[in-house]
Amino acid sequence: MLLLSWLSHRAPEFDTPLPESWFSEQRGLNTVVPSADEVEEDATSTDDGISLDELLCLIDYCGASGEVTRRRITLRKIARGPHAPILSAVCHERRAFRQFRCDRIEGFITEDGEVISCDVFFRDTLLLNLAELAPSAAQQALPAARQIRERLRPALSLLVTTAQADGEFHPEELDAICHYVEAELMEGTRCEEFRDDVTVEVLDQITNLVRYMRPQRSSIAGYLSRVLDYNEADRERLARAIARVIAADGILRDEEAALLEELDTLAAQQAAENYRRFMKGSYTFVISADSLAEGGRFDPDD
Repeated sequence: MLLLSWLSHRAPEFDTPLPESWFSEQRGLNTVVPSADEVEEDATSTDDGISLDELLCLIDYCGASGEVTRRRITLRKIARGPHAPILSAVCHERRAFRQFRCDRIEGFITEDGEVISCDVFFRDTLLLNLAELAPSAAQQALPAARQIRERLRPALSLLVTTAQADGEFHPEELDAICHYVEAELMEGTRCEEFRDDVTVEVLDQITNLVRYMRPQRSSIAGYLSRVLDYNEADRERLARAIARVIAADGILRDEEAALLEELDTLAAQQAAENYRRFMKGSYTFVISADSLAEGGRFDPDD
């Protein structure tokens, strides 16, 4: 079809250069062109979004590194994101499709140099209220919940495996695991940085993440090894949590009782091994210092 062919060959693509005169006076006012290896963190939409008029715009954008760059973009879509609305657009500096967090767009720049805030631009130019695309409390809580889950993954994997050992994951077992997470957030050292920011929504998201965990057999040995390196207080909290998970269904089987005893034995053995290594290291340091002072040599295995 002649019309389709004619139009298709004249419509711009990613690699089509913009007219040199387009906002030429404004392009050099800010920082450098984005680098080829840039990565935008957390700029992922959580729904299909709203298609936008394909407007050619100039924005100042603060990337994840804190560097501000001026970019020529063509709007494509706006969608809800985990932290802020996500703008999908063609970035003409990178000649690629990019997603931008709206809370990091410092402004849209007009041809005469006026800077318009992101929410005002969307309201007045596109007739969209960005507040309606703000992330829900649950969406805002998900990144923190994932970070907490990662910090506690070794212990959580053992707890979930224990809970699923009979082929079911009872609500009471999930509740016992969630009590462990709350105890770690309040008392443990691995999640101290999240302690003041934990909300009901974060705890709800952690519960959902734990509910769908399914640790694989090949990973268990590694998780157990990491757990045995925990300090005594952390190990005791985990042991109590395992006991609660085992007792959650109201039945303590012989193999489950043996499991608890073995966990105590392994923890004691690991503590003794850590102490032995510490004392050997201290002894080696002292003797080696004396040996060096006398010009001799010391072999710690002698």
